[in-house]
Amino acid sequence: MKTFSLAVVSMLLLGATAYRPPVRGPKPPIQDACCCCDISINAISCDRNITASDCFCAAVVCPPGAPTVWHGEPAPRPTAPTQQFYPVPDEPAAY
Repeated sequence: MKTFSLAVVSMLLLGATAYRPPVRGPKPPIQDACCCCDISINAISCDRNITASDCFCAAVVCPPGAPTVWHGEPAPRPTAPTQQFYPVPDEPAAY
């Protein structure tokens, strides 16, 4: 009976620590965010959840004056309202 009680108490204690929410550190500073050109919205998209050292961007050029859109919490305000400068076609055009 003592062995059974010890096993149940051990499982309860180990189970309680397993269900503890993960410890999250502070968000990286804005200077350490990943910023890439998002050609689908013609804007510079910055994400604070990805650090600059882990950032990988496609080799594309944003249009001049492209706004910056921030993702992740807390996010700074966008630099300008996002709008599409050039229409993105839904289907490739056959000529």
